[in-house]
Amino acid sequence: TATGAPGRIDDETAGLPLVSSAAGATAGTLRRSRACYVCKNHHTVVDAFYHQLCPECAALNRAKRDARTDLTGRTALLTGGRAKI
Repeated sequence: TATGAPGRIDDETAGLPLVSSAAGATAGTLRRSRACYVCKNHHTVVDAFYHQLCPECAALNRAKRDARTDLTGRTALLTGGRAKI
């Protein structure tokens, strides 16, 4: 299937640049701090793409977003209803 194809774009992100050229692009600052979805630390700066993550977790996710590896000769067991490899 085309699910794992490198050129596949989800409907939600069609036409949107997924990588910002600006270092540390933010969408704004919160008046009250909120907890990061990943590490649960409180933050007030909202990332432009990962709005539910603190700046540190957002930077880590942005760095790993385009990671690729050759899976030739490997077998994967997928369980559940959603998979995006």
